[in-house]
Amino acid sequence: MKTLYLIRHAKSAWDLPVADQDRPLAHKGVTDAYLMGAFLKEKQVKPDLLLSSPANRALHTAIIISKAVGYPYEKLEIKGELYDFYGDNLLQIIRQTPDTVNELMVFAHNNAVTNTVNILGNKEIENVNTCGFVHLSFDIDHWSAIQKGITQAFVKPKQLKS
Repeated sequence: MKTLYLIRHAKSAWDLPVADQDRPLAHKGVTDAYLMGAFLKEKQVKPDLLLSSPANRALHTAIIISKAVGYPYEKLEIKGELYDFYGDNLLQIIRQTPDTVNELMVFAHNNAVTNTVNILGNKEIENVNTCGFVHLSFDIDHWSAIQKGITQAFVKPKQLKS
């Protein structure tokens, strides 16, 4: 059994004159990342491996959430290929995950996240919102054999706000 947690980076700031990869999180993005982290901690999500795009907004989201779920920051892996907006690289990285990993958490970008959850999940998701979390499960032993799985959850930050 393999579990995949896909998280789209939190809301980024557009008002700074920086390259796309360097865009930081907006205040709302930081707030949403902490909110999602608290939710995942409460649900006892414990990834064996955490991967992130090198883009500032994705990496910052990953750092906030990794701390919340108790994943050691120094073990977080940055994958340049995750700076992908279609999903081909994301799927390839998932399929290349070592089989010793049972729960994989990946922080990436749209449309890669939405495309991937629709390829791998059994429920159509129109759009994974910023800081949206999708939990997929697969009845497989090897990541290289990943096919259509079960969409266990899709959580948006606004669902967590009271």
